[in-house]
Amino acid sequence: MAQTDFVTSGDAEIDALRLNLHRQATDAANFPYRLALLTSWLHLLQRQGADLSGYAPHFDALKRSAQQADDAALFTALADGFAYLDRVQRALRNAAPDIHPLTSAPESAADYALADWPLYGGNMQHTAGTDAPGPTRGEIAWRQPIGLAWYARPTVEDGRVYAAVPGIRCMLRCLDLASGEVLWSTRRVWTRSSLGVVNLSPSSYVVAGAASTPLVLADRVIVNELGAQGRAFGARHLLVIDKATGELGQRFTAGQADYRAGYAPLAGNAAVAVYPTGTQRIKDRPPQVIAANRIVCQDIHTGEILWDFHVGTIFCEPLVDANHAFVGTADGQFFCLNLSGASGADHFGFSDERRVAWHFRARGPVNASAEVSENRVVFGDNAGWLYCLDRVTGAVLWETQGTETEDRSLRLYSRPAVANDRVYVGTAAGQLRCFDVNTGRLHWSFAAADWVRARPYVDGQRIIFAQMDGQVCCLEDRGDHAAVAWQVRVGTHPIYADLVCAEGRLLVSAANLTLWCLDANSGAVNWSQYLLDHARIEDRVYAADELACGGWYQSKPTAADGKVFVGTPAHFVCAYQHETGAELWRFEVGGAVSGAPAYADGKIFVGQQGGEEYFYCLDAHTGRPLWRQNLGWVWASANVAAGRVFVAG
Repeated sequence: MAQTDFVTSGDAEIDALRLNLHRQATDAANFPYRLALLTSWLHLLQRQGADLSGYAPHFDALKRSAQQADDAALFTALADGFAYLDRVQRALRNAAPDIHPLTSAPESAADYALADWPLYGGNMQHTAGTDAPGPTRGEIAWRQPIGLAWYARPTVEDGRVYAAVPGIRCMLRCLDLASGEVLWSTRRVWTRSSLGVVNLSPSSYVVAGAASTPLVLADRVIVNELGAQGRAFGARHLLVIDKATGELGQRFTAGQADYRAGYAPLAGNAAVAVYPTGTQRIKDRPPQVIAANRIVCQDIHTGEILWDFHVGTIFCEPLVDANHAFVGTADGQFFCLNLSGASGADHFGFSDERRVAWHFRARGPVNASAEVSENRVVFGDNAGWLYCLDRVTGAVLWETQGTETEDRSLRLYSRPAVANDRVYVGTAAGQLRCFDVNTGRLHWSFAAADWVRARPYVDGQRIIFAQMDGQVCCLEDRGDHAAVAWQVRVGTHPIYADLVCAEGRLLVSAANLTLWCLDANSGAVNWSQYLLDHARIEDRVYAADELACGGWYQSKPTAADGKVFVGTPAHFVCAYQHETGAELWRFEVGGAVSGAPAYADGKIFVGQQGGEEYFYCLDAHTGRPLWRQNLGWVWASANVAAGRVFVAG
């Protein structure tokens, strides 16, 4: 291809391969990588509205030659595929696609009448049809951000930001803290086996995805994964990545974790990695699906499992401090576990009680992480209580009813922040609260506009916190009250991940995989970085990578009583006002909601997968839970008729 004929795709890696394609012949070694990028380029063009109807013969040629094990024909078909996409890319530059909404004229005002769609497929028979005329203008009436259950926060060290990326192509990025420039990216190593079942294209269902806060060590970075159920029963690994270059080194087996759990918690130190795990083999017959209920301690140098200890269902990230791991459970237990005692004469067996340094029984589920400060451990439970325990003995130093409860939330409290002899903590009741660290006395409470899920950041007398709706707020602690110093909306999507700050720069990780850097003093945006590979074309961002693991956005919407109901991969069931899209309520569960919420008689019926095992009945007007049943993971939507609910597991 002549250099003058070259039209950039907007993706530097794809463009580099296009320029090199004719300089180095395709062979068995580089074919998987080239096919993976061909597929990424195809999808990138699709997202821009390019006409790709002529690609079908090239796909057929690839498939036919792969089935016949004819590598020569396979490599020729690959080159032809690149040549075709080159032509499409040039055509796209010369003539943007003519995309316009289809419109129709309603015959009468009656045509605007609402038609309920209460079940998946519209009715018990799933006919997916209605006599209503449907949309008349083909225009967007409203939209609401959904996003992922993205709790992975970045890690900062020596002016560098390390952030996990749950992509097919990319798994970790290292960014410059000051500018946001990408210094290196960890790329997946493609083989014919990892491409997919038919060896024709990379498939999200067969590759695990990086989804943890990076553990940054002296010369390495460790990242935990979520598993893809299309291969090896959701198996995942700890990825060991060279800190200087980003090259992927060792991969240590780390059990199973279905991607619909949304986040792969990871804690550790210079010797061990600590993380929750469960048994999640959905392709077994019958399926074996148990939520994360064990804590594993693994040697980060050899990959050896040092110990594996059952504690109960876990929805929070463990905290490693010195020689102990701290973790809470959904049944209200809080454990301090000994990291040592794993080998030699002092070997602790499975569920050996010596593993437990101490444990404490809370009044409700402990689904948010704890904070350790000096000799104190501080955490909250879903019954509204905040606890401060002695770090060594587990004795109660103080406890207080810190907030009213919110029965639509799986996590009532954020992870606390301790500074200035005070405890700062957010709540799902829409508050940021400040308590005395010595007595538990409430100093002040600040009313937020939404749930506060992310751990606040404290800098002197300033406290920065994020609301779930994307607002970031900085308060000044004035002793008995707080005053707003600045407030800014960051992007469009919710914020779940804990805030991170270094060198006066605040890092905010949003649910749409955008990492924001703000000036901690003013709230001004320094830079932002969309973590997936992408092309920026005329001020629009088009993804050039796919989410690993599987199909994240699966729930179909239903509609009834002037409301639209939908489940999300962020672990929520949401209700929206049908005319404006205003959120009416949200209800949080332990995993992704894959089935369409079913509506009947003023109630919503919905299950989830990836976390807990409950099926819920909610009040359709308020989102409040009415009842729940332990049915295990539920993939499908329920049907409701004659006062009965029919659920397929």
